[in-house]
Amino acid sequence: MRRLLLASLLAASALGYDRGPEETKAIEALTKAGAAVIIDDGDPDKPALRMTFGGDRATDAELGALPALTRLRRLDLSGSKITDAGMVNLKGLFKLQKLYLHDAAITDAGLASLKELDRLEVLDLSKTKVTDAGLPRLADLQKLRLLDLSETGVTAEGFESLKKLADLQELHVRGLKPADDKQAAAFEDKVLDLQKALPQLKVVR
Repeated sequence: MRRLLLASLLAASALGYDRGPEETKAIEALTKAGAAVIIDDGDPDKPALRMTFGGDRATDAELGALPALTRLRRLDLSGSKITDAGMVNLKGLFKLQKLYLHDAAITDAGLASLKELDRLEVLDLSKTKVTDAGLPRLADLQKLRLLDLSETGVTAEGFESLKKLADLQELHVRGLKPADDKQAAAFEDKVLDLQKALPQLKVVR
């Protein structure tokens, strides 16, 4: 992986990719900690960065280098140990388009750090501790196309907040199981109501 990163950096240099000292230092620190950082010179706004970092080593402390990676387009922190406190490191990643937080240790409070990431198109919150209370904090993500809320604490009551996401095309709700038949019927009513507000929306169960 280190060789892959080095090759990517050399190729990017040949293309005129001017890496500042802060970005270089951050990439080196993150890869040393176990992150995979890839330079994507095929991105229209090239060169862009993509990063994958999960597992026990992906902690709030290690992610302190993230703010220097302002070119990040895709960030996968699935299975990481990031908490609400560590989410503040994402605040300045204004070019981020895809964010995967599956099974990360975040709650509703952590979603506040996503408020200004208005280029986000894909957001995976599956198997986190997010609930209905956190969904209004996604209202400013107007380019969001795919949202995964599978196996979270979200209920159908929270769907009302999603009506503000005008471009939302796909919503994953696997594992959001109503307790009984009455609640199941109410859940389906809420789904239909959401799809009436967002006719393009596909709900994946």
